[in-house]
Amino acid sequence: MSKFYLIGFGAGLVSGVLFASLASGTPLAVTLIFFAPLPIYIVGLGWGAVAAALGAVGGLTIVIPMLGVKSALGYTFTLALPAILFCFLANLRREVPVQAGEAVASEPSTTTEWYPFGRIIAWATLIAGFMATVSVLLLGQDLESYKTSINEILNRTILQGLSDGAQKPFSKSVFGNYRDLFVWMLPAASAVVWMLGVVVNLYLSARIVHTSGRLSRPWPDISQLNYPRNFVFAFSASVLATFLPGFYGLLATGFVAAYFFAYVLLGLAIIHAISRNLAIRPLLIFAVYFGLIVFGWISLLIAIVGLGDPVFKLRERMSSPATPRSPDGG
Repeated sequence: MSKFYLIGFGAGLVSGVLFASLASGTPLAVTLIFFAPLPIYIVGLGWGAVAAALGAVGGLTIVIPMLGVKSALGYTFTLALPAILFCFLANLRREVPVQAGEAVASEPSTTTEWYPFGRIIAWATLIAGFMATVSVLLLGQDLESYKTSINEILNRTILQGLSDGAQKPFSKSVFGNYRDLFVWMLPAASAVVWMLGVVVNLYLSARIVHTSGRLSRPWPDISQLNYPRNFVFAFSASVLATFLPGFYGLLATGFVAAYFFAYVLLGLAIIHAISRNLAIRPLLIFAVYFGLIVFGWISLLIAIVGLGDPVFKLRERMSSPATPRSPDGG
């Protein structure tokens, strides 16, 4: 048991050091913070949610003295607690009886059903929307105060930095043309970045733990990713909410971005599934990801593929019958 405590707490110390790199203010610190929850995910998937919680405590022992209480709260609610939750869900399982006709006398009468991977992404989507909402409310409780805070941040950081590096002062009027766009893009960007961090860290940690042999659940068929049935209705509601006037419409953009990102993931899963038996699959997959990275608008087409899945069911129509549909799809 003491070894269990040490592993969890030690992983948290590494996580805290990565997050504390924020104090350096270097571009490398951004990358280190992005992977700060990775050690917690690793111990959470390998040793359980309790180990992940111990990791969070270990991280706080580094973050609090180095960055203060406010940063520790940010570390806790944006990185540590979500990692504990997703590790708990990933390890969640139940025993279900085998249906009549499927059981064999020599086999057990129950089978293990793991918490669907698609539902984990659905939870991450919802939390990403709330994270974006909180990030906006921390800057202002109404549209005017929020815009004022954004202007102060831009003037103190980006605008001042450009002016200091230029031979002549940088014109505020030039930067002002893009200020309103930044104001409206911030909630969406924060939701997407946070959710990207969850997906990347969860995937990398699962790969590491799976390679070590400590991953308790079978590796899910990610190409068979599916979301709950009401997922599309939540997405539709968030899109409609963006038409609300002023501040409420702004807050809704964070949820729209999170759901859009989730449907991009679903679209990529569908493309992986339907291309399994194609001779040009490597070239197709490369083209899709290259276009996604270089041409951002490709993400819209991929998301449309994901949105159309309940209607067109491309994976069922185009996948080989020999390829089973994973029960972990959600």
